[in-house]
Amino acid sequence: MKDILNYFTIGESYEKNEFNLQSVKTILIRDLEYEVYKYDKNMSKALFGSGIVEIYLYYNVDILSMIQFTLEEETDLELLIELFNDANLRCTINERNLYIINKQFNFKDLYNHLK
Repeated sequence: MKDILNYFTIGESYEKNEFNLQSVKTILIRDLEYEVYKYDKNMSKALFGSGIVEIYLYYNVDILSMIQFTLEEETDLELLIELFNDANLRCTINERNLYIINKQFNFKDLYNHLK
């Protein structure tokens, strides 16, 4: 089974996934507008053995800037953070959501938006 991160890369173009996306909303973080899409492709949703409930992709100017994984309750989020940090990916958690973030995102700004 392919690792789900092989499907998405921070910095990739919207066109790569455009036929598998459902528009959700537009948000504003630090004067930058992000289009939020839910990923709908029928694919395996296993991430390091943890179940993924939903995947949201955040695009700024058609460039993928953040990936949000909503995870099943029994998922060990701290273990996932360690795994992503080992893979040199910036990530953070909020409740049952794991966010993989580009360098321009500020964690504080993200948390303020999520309140």
